[in-house]
Amino acid sequence: MSEKKSNKYGRVIAIILIALVVLVAAVIGIRFIINSQHEVTDSRPIVRVMNPGIRDVDVYTEQVGTVQPAETVNVLPMMAGEILEVHFNAGDEVKEGDLLVVVNADSLSSLEIAVNAAKIQMDTAETSLERTKALFETGAVSQSVLEQTQAAADGAKLSYENAKSQYETTKKYAYITAPISGTVEYKNAEVHNYASQGSPVAVITGSGNASVTFGVSEDSKNSVEIGDSIHVYKSGYDGYGKITEINNMIGQSGLYTVKAELDTADGLTANSRVIVNILKDTEKQVLTIPVRAVYHDGGQSFVYVLKDDDTIEKTVFTPGIDDGEFVVVAEGLSRSDNVVYTWSRELYNGAEVTVDFEER
Repeated sequence: MSEKKSNKYGRVIAIILIALVVLVAAVIGIRFIINSQHEVTDSRPIVRVMNPGIRDVDVYTEQVGTVQPAETVNVLPMMAGEILEVHFNAGDEVKEGDLLVVVNADSLSSLEIAVNAAKIQMDTAETSLERTKALFETGAVSQSVLEQTQAAADGAKLSYENAKSQYETTKKYAYITAPISGTVEYKNAEVHNYASQGSPVAVITGSGNASVTFGVSEDSKNSVEIGDSIHVYKSGYDGYGKITEINNMIGQSGLYTVKAELDTADGLTANSRVIVNILKDTEKQVLTIPVRAVYHDGGQSFVYVLKDDDTIEKTVFTPGIDDGEFVVVAEGLSRSDNVVYTWSRELYNGAEVTVDFEER
């Protein structure tokens, strides 16, 4: 092959290669332009919108409360002495009137003898009175004798009643019984130990509903009423109750004491601490939007409202109370507004957005 022909083929190949390079570049350029246009379209922030809704908004505040049994009674001996019998243990369920402890009463025997003697004297005096009445009817005795005999019978009866009362009182002191039905929370009695009047032999918790006491500020006090529901919880317990008492005098802690009866106290022990949720403020059937839709700037609250041309408009509104999920709209929005409730740093007044219609 001649050198001239070889140069001709080389030029042809070079032209073909250049054409291929230009073609590839053109294809790449076209794809870049298309992708760039696509990216510009997709660069608009995707948002979700919703209309303001009507609902109740309740605002709660948390306080620490102390659980108290419905009724607690210290069983105190009415007289000192050696303990002869013990008929209970801590944790026992007892009924009102059940015998708990017997205390030695040396005077009980002498009082019983005195009762028997007074009974004999009373019976003798009554027999004498019946005889005197019969004699008086026949005229064998005078009016004064009958009156003397009547007075003696009345005195004997009174003496018997006094002796019997002393005996029953002492017996009651010696035989200590449960004053209420409930659970024995504390036992302080053993046979042959000494019972003193100032030291309880038992503490009994009543079988009624337990209660919880807690303190509230003046603002919270003004928003709660007797009969209001409360939510009470701690580890292993979740329950409810109703307020039964509101103290009008402020305590040393600077709070007002409130008492509520619990629906159930299963799993709670006396004097245990619980968290109490109480209603602080409420608004019924008001216009609301999600808290996450709200932005704040310079002391103003605003949201973005979707317009018909898929742009958003910054709309200032006046918020009311919120429960952490929804905020009350006092003014500035209507039910027909499409409020953006998804957050994006790319949102601004007049921005074009893409709406996710799946949850619109």
